[in-house]
Amino acid sequence: MTQAQAEPKLYSFDEFISWYPEQSDVRYELHDGVILEIPKPKGKHSNLTGSLFNLHSQKYSRESEPLQIHDPQIENLAEYVELE
Repeated sequence: MTQAQAEPKLYSFDEFISWYPEQSDVRYELHDGVILEIPKPKGKHSNLTGSLFNLHSQKYSRESEPLQIHDPQIENLAEYVELE
């Protein structure tokens, strides 16, 4: 006898953003409507992410409009990147 598996609830992007915890040590991503727990980047991947964020920040610091980030995963990068 086989057991039927429950279908996971599918989330829209807006539902995911509303659900996303403000303060969390865990990262989450939305893949095809399913929320997945994702490990934090480490080592070279973390350094690359920080460098890309820094380059992006520097570019927009020269623009007239300040850099505005509305993605909770990207907002947390500012804690780990030293901006010049």
